[in-house]
Amino acid sequence: MQTKHQLLLASAASGILHNVFYSRPTPEFLCSLSSILKQWPLQTVPSKMAIEHIVNSIEIDDVTTLDEDYHALFVGPGKRHAYPWGSVYTDKEKLLFGDSTVAFEHFCLSHGIEFELDGNEPTDHVGLLLGALSTLLKQSDPEHLQAVSSLLEVHLLPWVSAFLDAVDENSVTGYYRGFSKLLRIWINDWELNLKLNPTSTRLY
Repeated sequence: MQTKHQLLLASAASGILHNVFYSRPTPEFLCSLSSILKQWPLQTVPSKMAIEHIVNSIEIDDVTTLDEDYHALFVGPGKRHAYPWGSVYTDKEKLLFGDSTVAFEHFCLSHGIEFELDGNEPTDHVGLLLGALSTLLKQSDPEHLQAVSSLLEVHLLPWVSAFLDAVDENSVTGYYRGFSKLLRIWINDWELNLKLNPTSTRLY
């Protein structure tokens, strides 16, 4: 069973992942990462290898290169290489604001989670899901992780592997490939520890 201290560390780690996938990289954030990753709560061999890719990329890739990779993957203009919204993978027409968006909005409403968004954007963004996970981990009691389990089983696990596959295939920097691997390891560890049963969802 997770302790409250472990949940707070997990909340902080999920917050870092939220920033990586939702916000463009900034010099300030990149400068803070090396020390933060040394304290990453899951220090397995695969995690350490992913972290090494990230740190090496920060050393050799300038902010412009990382920013270009971020936009090509998640933002555009034009076709993104790794669409970060769940409905793109779970909706037959690959439409934004699909059923997964509505379901996650209802989930957030029922758990008092609110986002300050710049515009009318779908909330089933992987970065926002990780931000919600960070909030729930911070608020949860170690013996009562139902909301955390539900977020992962219903709203993230059914499609996140397809998203991460796209990041792995299309990223041109070790920064995003490393964080893709780190997120995959992170999510899989929670799936194992909480004995989760992800919702069976057809992907398109």
